[in-house]
Amino acid sequence: MAKYKERRQARKNKESTMKIIGLFPYIKRARVADVTLELIAILENAGYDVLLEAENSAELGRKDLGFPLQEMLDRIEVGIALGGDGTLLQAARLLRRKQTPVFGVNLGHMGFLTEIDDHDIGEAVRRLQAGEFYLEDRIMVEAKIQRDGKAGETLVGLNDIVIAKGTSPRMLRMEIRIDGHLTAGFAADGLIVTTPTGSTAYSLSAGGPVLEPRLNVLMLTPICAHSIFARPLVVGRDAKIEISFTSLPGGAMMTADGQEGIRLQEGDVIGCYTAPQPTRLVRFQERSFYDLLKERFRDI
Repeated sequence: MAKYKERRQARKNKESTMKIIGLFPYIKRARVADVTLELIAILENAGYDVLLEAENSAELGRKDLGFPLQEMLDRIEVGIALGGDGTLLQAARLLRRKQTPVFGVNLGHMGFLTEIDDHDIGEAVRRLQAGEFYLEDRIMVEAKIQRDGKAGETLVGLNDIVIAKGTSPRMLRMEIRIDGHLTAGFAADGLIVTTPTGSTAYSLSAGGPVLEPRLNVLMLTPICAHSIFARPLVVGRDAKIEISFTSLPGGAMMTADGQEGIRLQEGDVIGCYTAPQPTRLVRFQERSFYDLLKERFRDI
């Protein structure tokens, strides 16, 4: 349990010595390129080495900062995602193996996961340099396909793993086992296996409850289940979830954070569990989750 507890570290902690920063900008979004260039200038003036994926560096006119993605991931000591929540989700998946800390600059609509707004980037760099931050671990969910009796592809999400019927008009018919015990069987448009972080995303729209993000649990939320008794189910972080299908329409998909996907086939069995590595978020200030919840959903 200890490694998944919220990690808070005092001022002048060892992370304040980090000097290699990787930027993950969603350049297609308005203003992101300008804000990224502004951030690069601030970081360089503060003595940081800045790395970008080669394609992004070329688009920004800073080819001198460009590296192949894997080399960039191996070298950086902290990541900064510039865009919306989706940009941070993508960066989190890339950085999870080395547990590289990451935070987001909100240039999107919701900004539920991002830590700062673009007008705060100078102050954020100052705090990063001074060690005035703490780290917060968020569990991730991992899903692995068993196909023809062999281990298949794997997806990992910070928000969720979604199994959906895709474009087919037919529902999925599935059985769910928890730690080997048959727990539920129903027909539905799909199933969301969500982390507490993802409980305010797709799962919320499907009728799932909001979970406090520091909880060490996973939740299963049916999507439009044709059943009186199919309700969201919360399980412990050590639970092993197995999902099999008695009817699987063509076009059914499994996706992670709505960004990476795998087409499912007849006979597939999906195992879901808490991923071995959490996402490590950089936090600059203590904020009540419930205040943030009220603030972010107030204007929707």
